Amino acid sequence: LGDRIVDDKYEDFQELQENRIMLMEAVEQLPDNLKEVIHLSFFEDLNQNEIAQRIGVSQMQVSRRIKKATEELFKIITSH
Repeated sequence: LGDRIVDDKYEDFQELQENRIMLMEAVEQLPDNLKEVIHLSFFEDLNQNEIAQRIGVSQMQVSRRIKKATEELFKIITSH
């Protein structure tokens, strides 16, 4: 039983790592302007207003870019 629990946890960890690698590879395929907002939003945990100030666009433009980026990421990930 103990070995099985360890195996399950290792498999879960391995799957999580594989998913993370797949996501990072997908993000790298995005155009720079979309990659930038994804990085700032999800990896630096900035809100849309903070991102807008940092990159010099409106909050609405940031919102649109995040939406477009997530749509593109979905397409990239589901095509594999």
